[in-house]
Amino acid sequence: MQVKEQSLSTLWNLSVDEKLCIKISKTEILPLAIRYLDDEDIKVKEASGGILANLASSRVNHNIMVEAGVIPKLVRLPLSIVIGRWFYFFNRK
Repeated sequence: MQVKEQSLSTLWNLSVDEKLCIKISKTEILPLAIRYLDDEDIKVKEASGGILANLASSRVNHNIMVEAGVIPKLVRLPLSIVIGRWFYFFNRK
């Protein structure tokens, strides 16, 4: 496993916690997660999408994410990745 992928996967797991989720969105991690949606490695894209899905679960983060430019990046993702992440998000409880 690559360092980038492993780091993003760790952040993905941590971002499930709502308090950490809010803190993460206010750091340089948010723009990095958005940027990594364009990475060539599908596992890096998936981990970045997972982080963003967890961040989006908190209404507090919505404006921050929109201002950071997440919507155009998500629109460009392959449909299967988006559907997979949102399916996980809505069925995780």
